[in-house]
Amino acid sequence: MRWGVLASTPRTWAIVTIAPASAPHDVLAADRPAPKKPSHVTCWDQMGDSHEPDVRSILEQARTIAVLGAHWQPDKPAHYVPEYLHSQGYRILPVNPLARGRVLFGQPALDRLGAIQEPVDIVDVFRRSELLHQHEQEILAMRPLPKVVWFQLGIRDDALAERLRDKGIAVVQDRCTLADHRRLGLRPRDPA
Repeated sequence: MRWGVLASTPRTWAIVTIAPASAPHDVLAADRPAPKKPSHVTCWDQMGDSHEPDVRSILEQARTIAVLGAHWQPDKPAHYVPEYLHSQGYRILPVNPLARGRVLFGQPALDRLGAIQEPVDIVDVFRRSELLHQHEQEILAMRPLPKVVWFQLGIRDDALAERLRDKGIAVVQDRCTLADHRRLGLRPRDPA
């Protein structure tokens, strides 16, 4: 038998044995506390960070999402996450200079956030944490300002988040829009 992690949440891990097909009922599951994360990667739902806005409310109220770092390859999170959101009725505006000229999620890809000519509810960011500072001025130059900037799972910059909050923009860090949408059991959006 082999051991493997079947699923993990912020609070528990489900550890199972992977049994041969001849023994389908020989599966053992045990809940174990998740290891503590370093404080610099804590999330709102794990530690009650009062800076994090209500994720349910954000996803229920949003209609238009600009995806910074959108990708055309289906196996990349920057493609399948916005593709899922599009399938749920959100209007997705892909932003990636390397995708310029492509149509993604029913919209032409734009080379920068400044090319967006309409209000945006969420800027969903698929860029490495160390590159986020490159987009600060671009985000702050958007008119009107986006309501929310969402750094996807594994992406975090506390200093930038604080500066964006100071300008009135809600910030979500280190969370996945697809996972949160599914976890909350939200229904598809009605077309506007």
